[in-house]
Amino acid sequence: MYVVDTPHAGFGVHLDAGGAPYAEVCAGSGWTLAASHLLLEMIADPRGDRLVDGLDFVAFLTHRRVRYLVEVCEPCRTFHYVIDGVTVSDFVTPDYYRADGTAVDFLRLLRRPLEVRIGCSLSWQDPDDRHWHQKRADGALARTVRLPFGEFPGTVLLNLATMEQFTHGWDLARATGQPTDLDPGLAAGLLSQARLAITDAYRGPDGQALFGPAREAPAGAGPADQLAAFLGRAV
Repeated sequence: MYVVDTPHAGFGVHLDAGGAPYAEVCAGSGWTLAASHLLLEMIADPRGDRLVDGLDFVAFLTHRRVRYLVEVCEPCRTFHYVIDGVTVSDFVTPDYYRADGTAVDFLRLLRRPLEVRIGCSLSWQDPDDRHWHQKRADGALARTVRLPFGEFPGTVLLNLATMEQFTHGWDLARATGQPTDLDPGLAAGLLSQARLAITDAYRGPDGQALFGPAREAPAGAGPADQLAAFLGRAV
């Protein structure tokens, strides 16, 4: 760890010619916070390539698994605390990457696994195409949105919008004589959420309610057909 007047390597952990990790921190106000952030990152992932397997952060929609890059300070980088007058960074624990995790960061300020607060980030690799993705929070999903039929958190509306688009895809496949067994993994996740979220209060005649009465799916129907039936389609 080098504390310098003008960093040349850029923020983050780097590898020297011999493969050893190092970082540069700009001297001045706040240097201890930056230094603790980088030091914790180096301890947890010296080479910057440590991945952990886990459920996709939108696991309420799918059962897919992805590979998260272990950056222990990035998901909570806006949080810090003081030790003997020295300001240091908060950091996530292994529980952060587990679906059933509870104590997900040292200060206990994150409320659930894989949460990303405003100003923070979470990076992961899709194992199917090996592309990298990053989630940054702008606060939209945490807001409550008022609609004619009630108030909903942004996460619930995201789920409803995904369910609606998926079901319209099912409608199109059915109308054009194509197979309706669409993405079984995604359909199973949506069906599980629908059974929890859609009560009789949201059902009624067409044009007067969000959903029609639930119907029975034929024996042996796949998750997509079961979802369509649960949402009122004739399968």
